[in-house]
Amino acid sequence: MEEARTKIAELKHACATLDEQLAVEYRQFGQAVYENTYRDDSQPMIDARTCVAEKKAAVDEIQKNIHHIEQATSASETAREEITKIEQRLASIEYEKNSLYSRIGVITYEEYAAGAIGEEFSLLFTSITHQNAELSRYQKELKENELRYVAASFFEKMSLKMKRNKLKAEMEKMDSAREDLFRNAGKQICNSELIKRVKSRNAAVISEDFSRLDQERDRMYALLESRKIDLNRNQDVLSQSGIETPDVVKKVRELGRRLDKAQQLLDQEYAVLGKAALGDEGYVEELQSHEDVAKVLSEIDRLNGERREIEHQLNRLESALRIRELESAIDVDRQKEVRIKGQLDALKGQLEELDHRITANRKHIASLKQVLLDDEPADRGTPGEQS
Repeated sequence: MEEARTKIAELKHACATLDEQLAVEYRQFGQAVYENTYRDDSQPMIDARTCVAEKKAAVDEIQKNIHHIEQATSASETAREEITKIEQRLASIEYEKNSLYSRIGVITYEEYAAGAIGEEFSLLFTSITHQNAELSRYQKELKENELRYVAASFFEKMSLKMKRNKLKAEMEKMDSAREDLFRNAGKQICNSELIKRVKSRNAAVISEDFSRLDQERDRMYALLESRKIDLNRNQDVLSQSGIETPDVVKKVRELGRRLDKAQQLLDQEYAVLGKAALGDEGYVEELQSHEDVAKVLSEIDRLNGERREIEHQLNRLESALRIRELESAIDVDRQKEVRIKGQLDALKGQLEELDHRITANRKHIASLKQVLLDDEPADRGTPGEQS
């Protein structure tokens, strides 16, 4: 019987495999049926088509959501990358403009100091002129400090060294501030008509570079604003889908699982529609002309034939196995019957013995009662004897 059970399990597995293959073919035929209109559908066909349409709408909706989310996410990432690049370029433009401001400030100051340009620049360079005077004073003090240091005593050298370090620190601060002064002066020059009065040819070149950078800066700001609008629009799409940017992957995975489930349900409805259409000769005749559909129908016939053959073998094996199981059960029951009959025979003998003993005891009781009755007058005596 174990061999028969193994064979039955193999045949059932073969049937399950064929069922999976048939489901694929039924689904393909159902898709062909759904995509082709037919003259007069029966109610079962109408119901099957309606179920397919509902499941297909569910699949389409999930796919649409996934597409929108992925598209919005990709567009947001692109916008962020472009915003970062634009901001970096704007920072670079500001750096280049500051460099130009400094250059034009130095060039103009040199012309002003040489008397090549008018006093209209004097206010711009008041701080620089004052700083130059301070710097000259510090340089003079530093030189005097160094000369005194050579001939000074040990304690004087300590004091002179501290003084020298302080002077150098002040001069370094002045150099740093000097760069800012030239840059600020150059900025005012470049953003006014004063730039036209600077005589150096380099000033004209710097002015052109400055104009070019200004135009590029304006263009970058316009592009930056456009990219920010794109980013906000796509972020709104994600927000309307109920997700935040960090949860996009999680949301898409969740929708992917829902899509798989919805697709399975749709495939099942396609298979139901395909099976229903196979019972309608009109559908079969009409779609038979399509080569691909004809192949599907031929494969369905082949698989069904193979399955019927396996089912026939399976039924025979299961019937034979059931007969053997029932025969085995009968043998067991017969053994039990013999054992119980033997027990019944023993019990019958015990019952007869018990009946015999009960009957004998009853007879014995009756005889004893009779003895009591017979002895009763003699025990009482006559009336005269009693008085």
